[in-house]
Amino acid sequence: PYGAVFNENDQRLYVISANGTAGRLSVYDTSGNCISHTAAAPLSTGTPSGITYHALSNKLIVTFASTHAIFSMNLDGTGAAQIYLNST
Repeated sequence: PYGAVFNENDQRLYVISANGTAGRLSVYDTSGNCISHTAAAPLSTGTPSGITYHALSNKLIVTFASTHAIFSMNLDGTGAAQIYLNST
């Protein structure tokens, strides 16, 4: 795994990792059971390097070192929106 964050609100652990050259988001319950995996874009386009939970928006914030981008996404990995890109 490249990062993990626990959401107190829904009692879920969100883990980012790589599956070959693409990243993926896995969600676990408090018993350690994997609830879901997703590799939807932008996860499918590169390897994520960090993750955090933004409580105010109820979104995950995921960083990508290779593209210098930061995305927000829903807790299930859908609805990704690029919120920062440093192209230099």
